[in-house]
Amino acid sequence: MTQNYPYITVKSGWQRLSAVTCTVIVGLSLFSACTNKDLWWGAGNGADQQAVDVHFEWNIPESYPDGYTPWGTMRVNLFSRTAEFPSYGISDFTLADGDGMLLLPVGASYRGVAYSYNANSNIYFRNENDSVNAEAYSATMSRSTYTRAFPNERTAASISEDALFNVAQYPCFDVVKRGDNLPDTMTYQPQNVLYTYTFEVLNVQGAEYVTDTRGALSGMSASYFLTRGTLSASPVTLFFAASVDVKGHRIYGSFSTFGRLDMENNFTLEILHKSSTNGILQYTWNITPQIDKTDGNNHYLNFHIVIDGSSDDGGPVIVPPDDSSADSGGFTADVDEWNEETIQLN
Repeated sequence: MTQNYPYITVKSGWQRLSAVTCTVIVGLSLFSACTNKDLWWGAGNGADQQAVDVHFEWNIPESYPDGYTPWGTMRVNLFSRTAEFPSYGISDFTLADGDGMLLLPVGASYRGVAYSYNANSNIYFRNENDSVNAEAYSATMSRSTYTRAFPNERTAASISEDALFNVAQYPCFDVVKRGDNLPDTMTYQPQNVLYTYTFEVLNVQGAEYVTDTRGALSGMSASYFLTRGTLSASPVTLFFAASVDVKGHRIYGSFSTFGRLDMENNFTLEILHKSSTNGILQYTWNITPQIDKTDGNNHYLNFHIVIDGSSDDGGPVIVPPDDSSADSGGFTADVDEWNEETIQLN
């Protein structure tokens, strides 16, 4: 069955939008929209349509620098709450002033979600046409050197520290024809749902012999459900990069994540170091007490993880490269095994 609206044709199949016309699918429709902020297609406001101003209100913390803009490209999915009307998906909300206009069918009711699109190369999406299971996730990553596997956990790439992933839900929006022929308003208040973890391993003996280093943290969530605003219960071990501060005798770094699960969290440090055997060291600490805290609203916080890496506490001891007789606790590995492989799972 085909329903005709001015400038919009609704029929079975995916929707594709050009500057003049678009074709819409019943179910989740995907608009490949022009990047102009004005998304009001057509000059009129027909009797069976209502203009809706999609508006974003940004709550920018005072600690952020002047002129900071968090939006970038947003995507809005409108899931129809009835079978009579189509669903819509609009990409490319590149809106510096936070507004865009749509024409929606009168009588429809929508569940909406807005989220950052193409915000980070390590964030992928699946089930975007599912009003319950639409999901953002980080790609699977493998390391041949990583030997500290934990039960039922896959390994995944972390998200870079400076990433923002803004999400907002609109549980119910009923499209009603206004008598004054003015636009209605659908307001979203996006919030960054990522958490940033910083870490440092102190008192590293032989830091000057470190060639490369990196870390892993178990017990983290694999993904974030966009319309529910909740974490996936599937655990992953996140891989992330680290740096060495030779003068400070420490290893440090940072990464972002969707959040931790209520389970044990183990921090593993990998060190590639100069030695006659091309050694790789691994050390693991249980850091659950440091990050098992919430803000009082059952939301986990950003955390700074501090680990005492002194040898008295089982920490790293990196021996000089010409000291073949010393035992640093590492194992022999080919340099190629240090490489990482990232796999996107749909």
